[in-house]
Amino acid sequence: MNCQGAKEKAKTGIITDLIVEDQIQIFCLTETWFAGDQYDEFCLRSMTPPGYDIVNVPRGGGDPHGGFAVLYQQGFKIASNSDNTNHHFKSFEYSSMVFTCGSKCFTVVTIYRPYHPSAKNRFTTGMFFDEFSQFMQDMTISKGDLVVVGDLNLHLDIHDGPSTQKFGELMNSLGLNSQSTNSSMWSHSRCCNITGKRQSC
Repeated sequence: MNCQGAKEKAKTGIITDLIVEDQIQIFCLTETWFAGDQYDEFCLRSMTPPGYDIVNVPRGGGDPHGGFAVLYQQGFKIASNSDNTNHHFKSFEYSSMVFTCGSKCFTVVTIYRPYHPSAKNRFTTGMFFDEFSQFMQDMTISKGDLVVVGDLNLHLDIHDGPSTQKFGELMNSLGLNSQSTNSSMWSHSRCCNITGKRQSC
């Protein structure tokens, strides 16, 4: 889910209630806007329900935007997998974590593509698809199941749109089932979140 900043008390309460009421085992957030200060630590504790742990991945570099958080039920063993690709990507940011529970192992990847490609940053949609394709080819060799979630800021609700078709072709070529949902609880944008899944058996 794109939370567009998780520092507001109302938002931390909504996130906590959603996890508890729907009994969500793993919940991924984009655009948390945490920078790693003491107030962030308070917010992170406030949004973590009893019986859960949280991993905070701020954007860094002094930028107060972007960033990820992953809340998960205690009982999972996790390890970061974000440094195991062979490329550096300019058009999107990501977090990759390996979850283990008993004999089951799976990778959860969270993606965020900034909304405003421009002539200044030159982060075109074409660049994103090129880099995302490289990234996903690396990730599909991971062991166990693979789940990809995030906010791509693409109009995937337009089913015959060129971005929707290109994205669908890419995911299908990698053996991933995909679906899209509304981008955010706090946004009226028509851009979509995505979920892609590959089962190992």
